[in-house]
Amino acid sequence: MSIAMRPEARPYWLILNVGVKVNGPGVPTSDFELIDTDGTGLVIPDGDHKGLKLSGVSQPVLVVFTLEDNLGLHFPPEPDDGIGIIRAATGCPTTASNATAGMFDRKGVSKDQRRLAVLDQNPGSGHEYRFALFLLDSVNGTVVAVCDPKIINN
Repeated sequence: MSIAMRPEARPYWLILNVGVKVNGPGVPTSDFELIDTDGTGLVIPDGDHKGLKLSGVSQPVLVVFTLEDNLGLHFPPEPDDGIGIIRAATGCPTTASNATAGMFDRKGVSKDQRRLAVLDQNPGSGHEYRFALFLLDSVNGTVVAVCDPKIINN
């Protein structure tokens, strides 16, 4: 017996679950770590090079960031407001812009605003990107933490 696939399923995406643990607020903050939730080895958790190393992956990657902090942070309700992405050579994003010519597609935010999904087309260009996660305070909804790791594409 075979199981039919849902029509909207995307079997060619690798889904990469990445935990984000912010220990202290700041804009930007360096007091955060990334967690390789699935144990893939694709997440560099801390240090100067923290980020995602997708250089060995040759397919699109759906990255799902999950907040694992004790500060009560959450993503903005719109995915476009939760992450800024730029080419690494241009520094680090200071706004939630997507200056990557369609390389990344910000897909959605979970109902509880603790997860953000971003699709990396990862076409084999070998480019490096910097991204900043914009996290809101649960009390007044202002940006209180910006984390800025990088993505190395295949």
